Amino acid sequence: SFDPANLNNRYAATMLQYIQQHYAEHISLTDLSQELNISCTHLNAKFKGETGYTFHDFLNYYRICKAVELQKQRNYKLYEIAELVKFPSPICQSGQERKSGVEIEAMLWLRQYAYYK
Repeated sequence: SFDPANLNNRYAATMLQYIQQHYAEHISLTDLSQELNISCTHLNAKFKGETGYTFHDFLNYYRICKAVELQKQRNYKLYEIAELVKFPSPICQSGQERKSGVEIEAMLWLRQYAYYK
């Protein structure tokens, strides 16, 4: 598990803490870069240098970890977990619901985890 206190770069530590506190919200690198007054590219490079992940990759990783915790509780359906951790919502097209690639991938991973772990 990542601990912001163990990171050497203050921007990376702030980003990690921000993700941990706001993963269940719609957050973006742009919003965070504006808040920290640093470019997205530079901020993302600092974060990747410290964690090995880009902002978006770590955000998805963290959401999957939280989703696995919820899956273990067995209190929620997979689509509810996806909503709770803010995986992209299904897209409605022509009255037919379509799930995003990230949501499908996460749900498949959660199903595999639930059955084989």
